Order: sequence, then C-alpha cells, then structure tokens
Amino acid sequence: MYKIKINREKCKAGVCGGLCSKLCPSNWRILEDNKAHVIRVKVNSLGCNEKAMLACPFKAISISRM
Repeated sequence: MYKIKINREKCKAGVCGGLCSKLCPSNWRILEDNKAHVIRVKVNSLGCNEKAMLACPFKAISISRM
C-alpha cells in the first residue's frame, strides 16, 4: 500500500496547467484555488500517480510505502 501527499504550498497547478490531473485524472483534481487535490490518499498500486509525481515541476507530490 502507498500513501500519496501533496504539498499545497509548493503546488502551482495554475502555472503547470494541472499536469497531475491530466496524467492521472482518476485520482487528481484541481480546485478553485488552482491547487491540486488527491482523491485517494491510500492506494494499493501506484498506477498513474507515479507519472503525476515525476512530472510535477514543483516537486509537490510525494509517495511513500506504508
């Protein structure tokens, strides 16, 4: 199992165009404040979440093994 975190202070989804939500729309949304929101914090497999983390230009996404 994995735990996904978003550092909302580092997140600038309005600048990057919400790459995480484009790469992984099943688990990411961009809120009205132009910050990313992770839908499922705990997941059994990384799936597209790893792509979202690696693509984030602000390094705002972290994933840890539980």
